[in-house]
Amino acid sequence: MKSLKVLDLENLRNDNMSKVLIISDLHIGDKKNQDDFFSSNGFYDFTSFIAKYIMVNRKEISKIILNGDFFELWQSELANAFQEYNRLFQMFSIISLEGIEIIYIPGNHDSVPFAKMSYDSAKYNIPMNFYGINLVDTYDKCEETGLLFPYYSDGFIWVEHGHRFDEYNRDTSISSTGEKVAGLIGDLENIGLKDIDKELEDKYLKNYYIAREEAKNNNTSLVLELLKAFTSPRKNTDAYKKFREESFKFAENKLSKDKKIIVIGHTHHPELEIQDNITYVNDGCWVSSPQSFCLYDEEDHSVELYKWENEKAILISKN
Repeated sequence: MKSLKVLDLENLRNDNMSKVLIISDLHIGDKKNQDDFFSSNGFYDFTSFIAKYIMVNRKEISKIILNGDFFELWQSELANAFQEYNRLFQMFSIISLEGIEIIYIPGNHDSVPFAKMSYDSAKYNIPMNFYGINLVDTYDKCEETGLLFPYYSDGFIWVEHGHRFDEYNRDTSISSTGEKVAGLIGDLENIGLKDIDKELEDKYLKNYYIAREEAKNNNTSLVLELLKAFTSPRKNTDAYKKFREESFKFAENKLSKDKKIIVIGHTHHPELEIQDNITYVNDGCWVSSPQSFCLYDEEDHSVELYKWENEKAILISKN
């Protein structure tokens, strides 16, 4: 029997590999009705993105960061996700064999069990990986609540999912309100109400301010809080403004360099904004349009935001 040859990934790298590709919010589920990654064609577009962008540019990419909500574990089981998307995970294995490091940062929809696994990986100094994907082992822990927020940082850039800035979704315990409501929505979708999440958004979130006042006047705050917990912060709401303000403030305090970059996901809205010496980037998602990602250059610390459309990467903005 021939002995297996261990690949030296460092020797596969070259001086041009300075790009870090950051994506988030795939929400990989089980291909049932509630699986937005599958039903939105995100799965097909993302596999095309791997073949026609990542593999084509593999000599320039040093890292891929999966920035949270990689899995949809509020509405599906992890074992089913691995089984239904086995071919996709095989593609990640091929990417890692090209010498590209793949780093996975858990978000709120996949915090259980992965945030705790990140904590254990750091505590016991045991690397955790699957299909060439390496679970990040750096995290912030809120001493008051015990909540864990995994992240990646090199001093200039801070990358994390961002749910810590969302007061309705930062608690990712299995009994959280957000998890319960998402589970209920998933059950409704599976019995035939495939567009119930979109209908709820159209009916209630576009009238956010009216609904908020009605909740105060009619004592319906519980219903409103459930709707808030189910959704991420939406544009033109107080929650969204607060989310962004806390993100800028956090980057100012956490990063020590003159040029500071914070990259988050969670809201599904791709965005790049510069305030003073801080660049705020939201890398968007792959379950709705536009499907998007960002590129960070480790050498000159620049960042670019792209959308993936008609099998092409189209620049949205850069710093």
